[in-house]
Amino acid sequence: MALRTDKRSSSTIRPISIDQSLLSRDGSARFNFGNSSVLCSINGPAEVKLRDEKLDKATIDVLVKPLVGTTAGLHPRTQIQIVSQVMMDDGSIVAAAINATTIALINAGIPMKDLVAAVSCVVNKDDKILLDPTAQEMENAKSIHTFAFDRTSSTLLFCESLGLFTEEQ
Repeated sequence: MALRTDKRSSSTIRPISIDQSLLSRDGSARFNFGNSSVLCSINGPAEVKLRDEKLDKATIDVLVKPLVGTTAGLHPRTQIQIVSQVMMDDGSIVAAAINATTIALINAGIPMKDLVAAVSCVVNKDDKILLDPTAQEMENAKSIHTFAFDRTSSTLLFCESLGLFTEEQ
């Protein structure tokens, strides 16, 4: 089996590390896939601006991409702000941001219906699928895919695909 430039097989992900409670917010987490790192903070539930208020559920304010799964009905007329900052980008950043958000929501004590886990993969020029691609592998890929799943039911919650690929891939 051919190894990638960082000596991993096509189905091996980089080491994952997670840190919680790094910021003085209601919840925070840093999620790392190898050298890729995303820091996420959670503020709330807090009072929401009148124009954004929902009478029966919370308002979620996300600066990156929305994440399915919070039980917004538990905090009506409030807002939960999610802020994700890329600390270092060596590939799989969207997946790292989704994973950091899930961990920060848990750290903040926000009840959720689903625990979300995300992963990225690429189809390289040799039509091989590589899990958890580095930035260089993403740059040279035919297509890039990021998926987020509900941990309990394995339901697909998010899918982003860029590039050319077949249905089989």
